[in-house]
Amino acid sequence: MNHGFALALVLGLVAAQRGHAQAIVAGLSSRLGRSPAMLLAALGAALLASMAASHAGAFVHAVLPSAVRDPVAIAALIAAGIILLLPLRPDPLREPTRSLGAITLALVMRQSVDAPRLCLLALAILLGTPWAIAMGGALGSSLALVMGWAVPRWFLRQTLK
Repeated sequence: MNHGFALALVLGLVAAQRGHAQAIVAGLSSRLGRSPAMLLAALGAALLASMAASHAGAFVHAVLPSAVRDPVAIAALIAAGIILLLPLRPDPLREPTRSLGAITLALVMRQSVDAPRLCLLALAILLGTPWAIAMGGALGSSLALVMGWAVPRWFLRQTLK
């Protein structure tokens, strides 16, 4: 169970670097200011998305026979790789309402199909331990989001080169 947490932590952190959710958090904190409420909304969205992905993977682990799990996990990892290759939007995001609910909803929707969550899905399909994978993935993704929130201008300058 501990190896699932550690693998998910590393996958969540590495796959989220210079990712779309990190760019959203950096762009919004650059435009709207670095409010702690926005950071909490982003961290909550990462937790929800990580829990959903890991529990979906554990469900697939329980339903599918062992011979079919590996190809499904490989397909999820290939999809994560394709998402990582997609370019980021160079134009800054706008949030006219400044609503934390809207920001949280946008982040949950974006993170539901991003590369770290697909990696967590694949890991949960292979291991079948949803809670450890969800916590490790949420922690790794949260570290990446905190980096984007803490130094948004540097992140945007480095990412959008």
